[in-house]
Amino acid sequence: MWAMIVKEFRELRRDRRTMAMLVMLPLMFLVVFGYATNFSVDSIPTVVVGPSAGRAAEQLPEQFSVDSLARARPWDQIHEAADRGVGVLVTTHYV
Repeated sequence: MWAMIVKEFRELRRDRRTMAMLVMLPLMFLVVFGYATNFSVDSIPTVVVGPSAGRAAEQLPEQFSVDSLARARPWDQIHEAADRGVGVLVTTHYV
């Protein structure tokens, strides 16, 4: 088994293109994905629905920007908000 491992690494060392890919591709991905990804969230648009929507909206952290409140559960409004990419918080009981 050891002889096979040594043989494979010798072949890898001889092939310059493979060595370049083994080193350069991960470095390139680190740079590209480092600039492409951004994990800072300033605000989260949210629709709060349910019997205790008002109180639940008051207790949300400041990152959540509440677009609308609804005491009943209007399923059309929930589906439309989800289609727009807005978070939906559904409260199920009175607080």
